[in-house]
Amino acid sequence: MTKPRIADYVAQLYRGWFRAGGTHGRLTPKRIGVLLAFSVLYPLIEALNWLGFALDNVLFPNWRHADLHAPVFIIGNPRSGTTFLHRLLMRDSDTFYVMETWETLLAPSVTQRVVLKSLARCDRALGHPIARLLATVERSLQRGIPMHGIGLRKPEEDEGMLAHIWAGLMPWGFFPEAKLPAAARF
Repeated sequence: MTKPRIADYVAQLYRGWFRAGGTHGRLTPKRIGVLLAFSVLYPLIEALNWLGFALDNVLFPNWRHADLHAPVFIIGNPRSGTTFLHRLLMRDSDTFYVMETWETLLAPSVTQRVVLKSLARCDRALGHPIARLLATVERSLQRGIPMHGIGLRKPEEDEGMLAHIWAGLMPWGFFPEAKLPAAARF
């Protein structure tokens, strides 16, 4: 996997905190809360993700040699039907594998998936307390999101994988005055 672009992340964070005046991303109390959460959670999650990637090389050294048969790439402009096509293809789970949101954002490494699936089994054995808490948080976060339905257990485009190297368009949602990557300006 490509190395993260830490300098781009720090520059974006700086613009969000100190260059927001006069933009539609001005520092309101809600915006400050989002920036605070993002400033703390993103580095923590990414440290765990990159630790997972490092452990993959030790625990699952053959991951780089996995067979990939006839991958399908869905590429298109926003609002052009790519999500619809993606969700249509995912219904054929015998032919296609589709990553869920939790996999793209919180467990991109094999090691993390093994650990989280083990924790999920423990949660089920205890009566689902963590699953219920996550469902409650997810419902509260879903309100006010004006795009296709999202959720930790819902299929999602692989673009979330680009967040780990600070590329793609995901930062746009957290930073309205984002310095977009070159691919977004084609």
